[in-house]
Amino acid sequence: MIINNEIYRSRAEGIFAIESGYAWIHKNKIMENADGILTYDSSPNIANNDISENARSGITLCGASYPHIHKNSIYGHTQSGINIRDNSKGLIYSNKIFSNYYQLSTRNYPKMENMKMLDENEIEGDNEFSANCVIF
Repeated sequence: MIINNEIYRSRAEGIFAIESGYAWIHKNKIMENADGILTYDSSPNIANNDISENARSGITLCGASYPHIHKNSIYGHTQSGINIRDNSKGLIYSNKIFSNYYQLSTRNYPKMENMKMLDENEIEGDNEFSANCVIF
């Protein structure tokens, strides 16, 4: 459990959850890191956090991560508010996502899931939904 912390100015991720089962990341202020939260093959519950002004993304899901992300404020990142890649998917709703270069960025994510995220979150700004490009 990572609860009620101020996590800022690290040289890498504020929180890096790797191969973790069910973890709680709640009520933290996460700012001015390379990435706010990065999950790899993890399924944390990420709720009620203020995630801002990280150099890349607020939250990045990679590997086979399946987090529950809700009621967060995610803003002021130079790349994405939430970045979903690889085989990751999440239950993502009731977040405020704004003032990032891209609010949501996904690779090979089903179109219906992208539309669901747009409907279930308060999003202001551009999004990037694309397929992976493989060049031989």
